[in-house]
Amino acid sequence: MEQFVRDARIGQIYEGTNHIQALDLVGRKLAEGDGRPVRRFAEVVAAELQASGELPALAMHVQALADAIGALRRATAWLAGQATGNADELGAAANEYLRLFGYVALGHQWLRTARVAQERLASGGAFPAVHYEAKLATAQFYFARVMPQVHALHASITAGQGRFWRFRWRRTDPGTGADATRAASGGARAAYDRRSGVDPRRHMVGCTHRVGPAHVARSPSVPPWERRAT
Repeated sequence: MEQFVRDARIGQIYEGTNHIQALDLVGRKLAEGDGRPVRRFAEVVAAELQASGELPALAMHVQALADAIGALRRATAWLAGQATGNADELGAAANEYLRLFGYVALGHQWLRTARVAQERLASGGAFPAVHYEAKLATAQFYFARVMPQVHALHASITAGQGRFWRFRWRRTDPGTGADATRAASGGARAAYDRRSGVDPRRHMVGCTHRVGPAHVARSPSVPPWERRAT
């Protein structure tokens, strides 16, 4: 499994950043066939939960994955309800949703691996027992230490995109030279775009929060007319 991850790593370089893939997931894949890909994935996970549920030794893993797929379903339903006509909502949740989906997908693979390892230990397999014991130990680590992150990701997704626009940035109006600090709300974004031709979301890393640290205002990522110590 780890070899598959290493081999697929180059895909992130060929295809672009993870955020592009995240935007494709929430913007295209979720809407495809009225959510058919997500439902199909949930069915595959449910089948594995049923098969692994017959092994008492894997009860903790089964419960962890069941909770995780539940979080994924709730996040998906929340996005479907909130994002109608609001692309910002999808964009704000995209990264966290991709990670949440990934943790659940990898959890499904580890549960399947643990089930096979448990069966091979009981019936005898082609590899020494230590091989299967190592698989079980790694699966236990994943479900105990990694999988719980899905709940924090779900909370982040459902926090909504409104928090992004509670920032302020300090700049000097290029026309008048006056202080034109504006809140990053919808109206302010539209006015900024019309006057300067720059989308403030492209410079969010250089914005000045309400507490206004001067080093942020001097960030090289901020256009020259925005660079002003606060």
